[in-house]
Amino acid sequence: MKKLFLSILLAGKLFAADAQPTMADVFRSMPDSLMPYLSANNRLDMLDFIDAGMKAEVTNLLDGKSEMLLLTADSASIMMSSKLQVGLKLIQKDSTIVMMRRVYTISDNQAMTVISYYSTSWQPLPQLGLTVYSTLQRRDEELLQHPVIDY
Repeated sequence: MKKLFLSILLAGKLFAADAQPTMADVFRSMPDSLMPYLSANNRLDMLDFIDAGMKAEVTNLLDGKSEMLLLTADSASIMMSSKLQVGLKLIQKDSTIVMMRRVYTISDNQAMTVISYYSTSWQPLPQLGLTVYSTLQRRDEELLQHPVIDY
């Protein structure tokens, strides 16, 4: 009886673990089209380097360097290049949702952030919308209000 109870408890824990994917699982299954800088092998290498306690830096498909800066059970941060940083976060709602935040840096005071949502199988969730934040328009308005006068 004790063995049966222990087996049922263990099976329940395994089932619960399968129900909630980790960020590593989600990152591993990400399609190449969502992160064109990195191949599937690049992403797997990053995960292996993080697991080994090493710097998770790879040569990306554009012959630049990309580095995974952070990996937890529910989030990740990847510096794709000096101009693009990608953040991923698992959000628990009725089901697990992946929030992807891309920050494109144009200059020191100009950036654009794009936030999109996906299922854990990387199907877009358009009902949650696409959010874009930009300092570009704000910067243009500043220039119009305070034009540069060149003598």
